[in-house]
Amino acid sequence: MSAFPGKCFYCGKELKGRGVKRHFRTHLRDLKEGEDAFLILAKSHPFWMVIAVRKDLLLEDLDQFLRDVWVECCDHLSMFEIEGEPYPRYESSIYGDRSMKVRLSEVLRPDLTFRYEYDFGTTTEIDLYVFGEVKAPLRRDGISIIGQNDLPALLCDMCGKRPAKYINEYNGRLICDECYNERMKYEVLPLVNSPRAGVCGYEGSRVDPGEYRVRV
Repeated sequence: MSAFPGKCFYCGKELKGRGVKRHFRTHLRDLKEGEDAFLILAKSHPFWMVIAVRKDLLLEDLDQFLRDVWVECCDHLSMFEIEGEPYPRYESSIYGDRSMKVRLSEVLRPDLTFRYEYDFGTTTEIDLYVFGEVKAPLRRDGISIIGQNDLPALLCDMCGKRPAKYINEYNGRLICDECYNERMKYEVLPLVNSPRAGVCGYEGSRVDPGEYRVRV
């Protein structure tokens, strides 16, 4: 399955999965007003999101954003890996003195690819790529969502006809309203626009992602 289609909130263009990276590269020269920020693509196939993050924020601020908008379910541990070095949510002797209490400007740079992991049991992995440095109109907490995939109408795996509304936590099967029954209530979760969908009781964002969407 290719990346889901979505939209650029900066220019309003509808995007197909394969054109996402190319499209946002063009905005490196367009984003010239606002605060100093990194433009970052976060993806966990087939989900994706492009964000502008103020350069003086900490890794723990980016961690909190990803939790609130995409992955938080049970306050699991998390970690970034940047150029082979781990940056955990909490300091641990396992990782030396590194933690997420470091500024983005100290560890990120244009064209850098790095990784984020949430929950070391049923892990959700997110790959992040830094397009470059921009001046962007930032919204909540110094972060703006510049673009994001839409959740397409995925068909129910049981009937193959109607849009799915639920996902089975144990086998990943998609289920529509008509095929759902009460026997499934302890097995299914809502199908939401997140790479955490169907995992560990995740039922959706803790905040309204719309509060982060850039409006220009």
